[in-house]
Amino acid sequence: MTRIVLVLTMTLIGCSAPTFESVVPKETTSWQVIAADADILNEQGKIVGKASSDAKTTIILPADYTDRLWLGDANEEARAVKLGQNNLKIRPFDHLIIYHIMVGYFANAEPDNDRAGLSHWVGPNYAGGDLQGVLGKLDYLEKLGINAIWLSPTFPSFTSHGYDPANYYGVNGALAYPGDPTKSLALLKQIIDGAHQRGIKVLLDLPLNHGATNYDFENGDPKGFRPKTTGNRQPEEVFFDSIGANFGYWDEKDPNTRRFLKDAARFWLEEFDVDGYRLDYVLGMEKSFWAELYQEIKASKPDAFVMGEVWLDNHAAPTELTKHYQPIDGIGLQYDSLIEFPTRYAFEQVFAGGRSLTILEDYLQSTSAAYPNTAQPAWFLDNHDMPRFTVFNNDPRRLSAAVKFISALSGPMIIYYGTETALSHAYLPDMHASRVPMPWDNLNEEMIRESQEIFHTRRQHPALYRGGRLPLSVTDDFLVMAKTTPEEVVLVGVNLTDRPIEIQLNLGTLVDSKPNISELAGKSLWQLDQQNLNWTLPPMGTHFLLAK
Repeated sequence: MTRIVLVLTMTLIGCSAPTFESVVPKETTSWQVIAADADILNEQGKIVGKASSDAKTTIILPADYTDRLWLGDANEEARAVKLGQNNLKIRPFDHLIIYHIMVGYFANAEPDNDRAGLSHWVGPNYAGGDLQGVLGKLDYLEKLGINAIWLSPTFPSFTSHGYDPANYYGVNGALAYPGDPTKSLALLKQIIDGAHQRGIKVLLDLPLNHGATNYDFENGDPKGFRPKTTGNRQPEEVFFDSIGANFGYWDEKDPNTRRFLKDAARFWLEEFDVDGYRLDYVLGMEKSFWAELYQEIKASKPDAFVMGEVWLDNHAAPTELTKHYQPIDGIGLQYDSLIEFPTRYAFEQVFAGGRSLTILEDYLQSTSAAYPNTAQPAWFLDNHDMPRFTVFNNDPRRLSAAVKFISALSGPMIIYYGTETALSHAYLPDMHASRVPMPWDNLNEEMIRESQEIFHTRRQHPALYRGGRLPLSVTDDFLVMAKTTPEEVVLVGVNLTDRPIEIQLNLGTLVDSKPNISELAGKSLWQLDQQNLNWTLPPMGTHFLLAK
């Protein structure tokens, strides 16, 4: 057993917990406390002014709209800003647990639609999955504990992945009812309504950078904009073309094309009540387009979630995402969240590859330093364009430790379908490798139970998904941090060795008013002795203690 002694100093990353009384009336639904000289944004993220020079930095979250104003990461006096009737809203999506579904591989409930119209390319492991299958698994997803689903593109297309939309206003017959577009649309609406009844948001995957080369303008351009395409402009687009992608690249500099794409996004929000979008390959278009689209999405549905994919390769620094979080002059924000690629590679190196936990801590601190307070990184382990975590290490303990750790990071978390059952596949160094059938007849029930506990625990403890992060100590073998809100402190310990590690923590003032420490499951109660805590981290896992 390894024994470590830590002495805590109070330097919060992300939030601390000073409060001001009677600042926000209880009926107020959206406020923001902002940085000195910062841009002031309205509910749609549009810049409407500048903050006074004496304002201090912090974020106000939806759960905090009471007569007690939690000032997040403000270490000094702060002020709330209200612009007449335009109350300010920010960071309402930190609580999301997003379950990412590749529809064609998830659940096949209607074999008669398999491969219908998929004339260009079908993945080698395509399973005939469909929206009927998604509908039939809503109860499973509710029990799992997620609160949002991200569906791979559901538009008519000629490939099994769907990233070549041929009509932004329809549903792919291969995923629904071939030859019956009305019934197919109704099926998607049934999923949306059924998910909402279970407290689950529905996000659509929206490829606006490109459509199918043979786009259906007769049915997919209802206002007759006749959008224009252009040749490949980015290195990734050259690569797409080199492997025979069925893509025509939209010319967003053309006003009619710009309007055509924005209207397509508004349609699903206004007519089908979808809850937001994952925007595919946003590097392909100019930032002003995404900022304009963001304003229009928020105008259609103010609480819609907008998540962008800025693909970054291994060793990318978080600063490469910073510019995509920044508002565009005269327009406003581009996204609510970006898929967090830089730290994802650290998760792979550390949890799967067994490298030092100091690598992970360095990335987390770099992320905090690089991103503005409006940033809501969407944390993930793997996705449809890369090998699964389990390919690099098939030890389910390491997978569970990684999932549990990202559940303790503030901001949305994304779980790729099958992660909850430790789904794996043969190693193939290509972007289609992870797209394999969900093994409904051979689920890992123990892993599913662990996943359920992780997700339900996160939902029950706001400190995990929106609390400030306080690094306590890190070595090659273990990492300890605290997640804090005014109501609770959760200690997070990661031990990636095969032996227990005993740590003595001097918690200082962190738990002055919270003397009782227990596991989140309510077991093993510890009593602090003058802020000292002896904690034995069990081997190979991520562990939580609650101070309340």
